Amino acid sequence: MSTFGERLRAEREKQGYSQKQFAEALGITPTRLNYWEKDKREPDVLNIKKILDILKIDSDYLLGIDRNDNKFTEKERKLIKKYRLLDQRGQQAVEDTLNRELKYILDDKKQSNMSEIASDAIDTIDKISENMFKNQNDSVRKK
Repeated sequence: MSTFGERLRAEREKQGYSQKQFAEALGITPTRLNYWEKDKREPDVLNIKKILDILKIDSDYLLGIDRNDNKFTEKERKLIKKYRLLDQRGQQAVEDTLNRELKYILDDKKQSNMSEIASDAIDTIDKISENMFKNQNDSVRKK
């Protein structure tokens, strides 16, 4: 796993900030930022909050916290970032689309399950019919 400094530098560069630009945005010297990125020192809580606000990244990622129940792929993180940039109308459109697509999937599964249930019911009816026919033939032969 990468270090705090490596993740910080990677995110800063990914978003197009030079060390000087990012240090100015944080209100610190480029030397201090360089120490953080080389893991020689660590920022205090207030500076971590500034980093998160400027880069708009997840604190767990920056701090190297790995939560098994909250693992997002890079694609999922990008989608979440885009969703958060949308206004209320845009977010509602995304939610409506997701709900519509999930309904299609659920309806398909229900249809598939109904087909399986119907198939099982037909098999059961066939078996019952065969047994009834066999039992009738057996009782006729006994007479």
